[in-house]
Amino acid sequence: MHGALQILCGTNNASAALKNDIQVIADEFDKKYFRLLEGTHGVFTPDVLMMFHKARAASAVSFALSGTADLEESLYEAIMASQDKRRIEAVARIALEPD
Repeated sequence: MHGALQILCGTNNASAALKNDIQVIADEFDKKYFRLLEGTHGVFTPDVLMMFHKARAASAVSFALSGTADLEESLYEAIMASQDKRRIEAVARIALEPD
């Protein structure tokens, strides 16, 4: 994940292997989230919410590494992963402003 974050900050390029690794992590977190949610019969316990946020954050990084075509998906996932939605929305507004 550290390597992916360096790429998002513009210090490296994403290899196909790294993109795949991040997607695998995102998929694993999603599976864990759904298993936890099923185990609580749909009750959003702190553990379920934590895994939900991890899954959304990993998905945000995965979409961001995929390129600008997935910018909206990446922003959505980042917003859903955050407890501070106003902060993410402010960053999104800046990112989406025309040059």
